[in-house]
Amino acid sequence: MEEAIAPNASLTQLTATTEGEAVTRTLLEEGNNGTSSVLWSENDAISVFIDGDTKARVFSLKEGAGTKTGVFQGEGSGSNYLAFYPASMDPSLSDGNVVRFTLPAEQQYVPGSFENGVYPMLAQAASGNLPFHNLASVLRLSISGTQEVTRIVFRSAHPAIKVSGPAMANMDDGLVMGEDALDSLVLNASVQLKESEPTHFYLVLPPQTYADGFTVRVYDHDYYMEKAYTQDFTIQRSKLHKADAFVFQYEVEPDPNAYLTLDKEELIYGPEIGTFPIVVSSNTKWKASSAESWCSVAPESGEGNATISVQAQANDSSQARQTEITISSRDGFIVRKVVVIQSGKQEEEEGDWKTLEFYHRSLFMRFTATWCGYCPIMNHSVQMAQELAPGKIEHLALHGGGSDLQFESVNPLMDQYAIEGFPTGIMDGRALIENYASEYASQLIVGALQETEQTYGTKTGLGISSTLDGRSVDMDVTAYVKEAGQYKLTVVLVEDNIMSAQVDYVDGNDPYYIHNGVARIAVTNILGEAFSMGTNEEKAFHYTVTVPSPYVLQNIRVLAYIHKPFGSQPVIQGGNYGDYYVDNCASALLGATHKVALVGGTGGGDDPGEGTGGDGNEGITPGDDIDVE
Repeated sequence: MEEAIAPNASLTQLTATTEGEAVTRTLLEEGNNGTSSVLWSENDAISVFIDGDTKARVFSLKEGAGTKTGVFQGEGSGSNYLAFYPASMDPSLSDGNVVRFTLPAEQQYVPGSFENGVYPMLAQAASGNLPFHNLASVLRLSISGTQEVTRIVFRSAHPAIKVSGPAMANMDDGLVMGEDALDSLVLNASVQLKESEPTHFYLVLPPQTYADGFTVRVYDHDYYMEKAYTQDFTIQRSKLHKADAFVFQYEVEPDPNAYLTLDKEELIYGPEIGTFPIVVSSNTKWKASSAESWCSVAPESGEGNATISVQAQANDSSQARQTEITISSRDGFIVRKVVVIQSGKQEEEEGDWKTLEFYHRSLFMRFTATWCGYCPIMNHSVQMAQELAPGKIEHLALHGGGSDLQFESVNPLMDQYAIEGFPTGIMDGRALIENYASEYASQLIVGALQETEQTYGTKTGLGISSTLDGRSVDMDVTAYVKEAGQYKLTVVLVEDNIMSAQVDYVDGNDPYYIHNGVARIAVTNILGEAFSMGTNEEKAFHYTVTVPSPYVLQNIRVLAYIHKPFGSQPVIQGGNYGDYYVDNCASALLGATHKVALVGGTGGGDDPGEGTGGDGNEGITPGDDIDVE
């Protein structure tokens, strides 16, 4: 989008040219002489770093759309220009001459070309004539058939060879992919193929050697064919590489009666560790996987209807992150995707907690049992509430007598909150949540959270760290308090991703039900251990416990919460639950650290060729130049 320019601003015009005689452009135009041109497009913009200034100036195309020469206009002038296209990649400058940017993981199909704004270029000059240097290359796929192509997935043979995501470039070294980049990219399309002639699809790729080749998977909605190029292949900078035309054919005909659907397309997590379900409805075998190691799925395969548990590890970075869950039929013809988004951690450097507000999380205690047929309804209610308020609700599942996951210390809590039946929910040690339909109950849970925050504020914060020696766990829990008074601290170990049978009167008994937030070991007295604090004080507590062998260490979290007296504040309770409510809570995986969380913290005309390409890379024609005439 073009930036507004003040009426009295001093404007500078820059002319974009390319290496050799041709001029750099951004829309592919194939010629018949073995070369290809790329033309500037309307609304193109370049980012210009002037005289080493790390703040980019955006120059917008004023003349030359659809031609080989572009004239750009913007504010600022100097004696040294470092320019990057496209500005939409939001480039940044480091080390004086290194431009950092992000290659998009998704590109959009454009007839006869590639999408505007996905082909990066770099120029450096002491004048307003910018000799742009192409950083990328283009692979053309030519496909015929009767299907509709809805997307094409390109994936390198080795995960270490990256094709999209964080990248950097300078004039000497060209384009280099970052360590956190991805090994795949997607070309989205909605194109009906023809049997009589191939349709061309263009993918912009980083130039590099693809060891053992790569694969392209061509989708027709839920069904696909995969084509592998299994030899080492070098995609050269500023070249148009053409794969021989092939016919889209399914290797195995799909089962017309098979189906696989999911109950959601997106999951949103707060920065701390979290677990959400995906409900699978299917009549076939399926498999599930995550694109990133910080996000896991369980189980990874199954048949028919099921619930998949998706767990995101704590995000210690201040930057949000995103990945994708893929759930597909075993034959690969049906593919479903769920986008997972996790926010970055908001916290301050040590010492700032006294001047900033504590980030608040509410504690939802769910009294339940594996024999309780109505309990899965409340579990779903909690999950919906966590989706409505990401990062704001800790879930503590307290299994009562007769449950396969019975918690030894549950009885004092049942007495404290007068629990007479399952399921029953208690929010922040004060609000009673009964078992209504999940849509309604989830609103009640979020409402109780908001009531706690608005009525009582948040006077405390928590820091958690732990170390492991075999199955022995040393824990340090630090309480941060802004208001002097008497408090209580409860620490409990909880386990996620437990697969255990669950009676379910609504959806049918499930022998592979996934249980999360299950209370396992009371580290302190489950009703809390008293301590006194002055204004703006912090106090550390140390504990050591041994985790029994049936429990899975990597699935266990330390959950801590602080009780505060109502005092002179309004007493809003669902029953006579005593003089305390839960002011704040936090959790951290064993071996991980949770720092106190604060509000506002940092916390086309060539002959298409014939054949299907066969095995290996003989189906690719390397070497046509881009922008060299």
